[in-house]
Amino acid sequence: KLKKKLKEERSVSKVIDFTDQQVFKGVTTYTIILFLNKKQNDFIRYARINEIGDNLRDKLAKVDQDIDTEEMKAFDSTYKTLDEDTWSFVEKTQAEILDSEEDDTLQDYANIFQGIITGRKSVFILDLIEEKENTYVGKSEALEREVELEKELCKPLIKGKEIEKWKTDVRDKIVLYPYEIYEEDGERQAKLIEKEELQQNYLQAWSYIKANEEELKSREGGKWKDKEQWHAHTRVRFDNIESFLDEKSMIPSLSNRSKMSYDDGDDYIFVGGGNGGGYGISLRESTELSYEYLTAIMNSRLLEWMVQTTSSEFEGNSYSYGKQYIKDLPIPTGEHR
Repeated sequence: KLKKKLKEERSVSKVIDFTDQQVFKGVTTYTIILFLNKKQNDFIRYARINEIGDNLRDKLAKVDQDIDTEEMKAFDSTYKTLDEDTWSFVEKTQAEILDSEEDDTLQDYANIFQGIITGRKSVFILDLIEEKENTYVGKSEALEREVELEKELCKPLIKGKEIEKWKTDVRDKIVLYPYEIYEEDGERQAKLIEKEELQQNYLQAWSYIKANEEELKSREGGKWKDKEQWHAHTRVRFDNIESFLDEKSMIPSLSNRSKMSYDDGDDYIFVGGGNGGGYGISLRESTELSYEYLTAIMNSRLLEWMVQTTSSEFEGNSYSYGKQYIKDLPIPTGEHR
């Protein structure tokens, strides 16, 4: 990988990062200027432009000076905070904290999994209108009308931006989930329900799916046209089913602050993909940590600072909480957990 090669050769001498400032009018981009040379560099000169303003030339002329203002910050950064997945540019004192030896990280205690990707949210995701005894009434964006679906094939759904700090209590959307949940060797599994069974046992859901057949077959440039299982979600990780339907913590992919939420088993399903979704975190059976403790630690100011120091910044002062940025966060353990 390019990042790995550049780090090994220490060929990066300077980086000018325009953060969420839009350099090119009319196009949303996240721009950096990368300076390379053939010698091995002991450090990287890093400049962070927080506000372009009207004097960009003056700011660029000061990149080699140590500056810390609201509009820009410039300093020497170490190579120690660069790896294959993420490049973090921090001052020496901050690097010492981030580089501290900590054996216990989030990925040591938990599995981190992504939300679902249906491939056509206008069909599979509906606004919840009414909950009846055995069915849900939802508003379909694809059909532009209300439809009634069997409750057995629907799950409450939230988007990343709807994940709230500590506890999420949002139930205004449902996702049509045409999969059978069953137990095997003590664990819940899932398999796609065949069209014949849907037609026989879930007539309302099948009628809705059938009404959207052309739309579902047109996904991914028509790749689903000749597929026997054209009514499936685009990407399904069956090994995540147990995690989705049990106790878990959830965190948005993109946020301006740490917002981990605890789900005590409400069967919430959340969307994945891009920066509008979220991640789930399920504790391994071997750990003695509790979800309440994990959620409190992940929402702490220290870990929030660590994520925002090392992750990518996006427009609106938001930061990425993607797996690559949270998996190595230190999780302190002790007598009270």
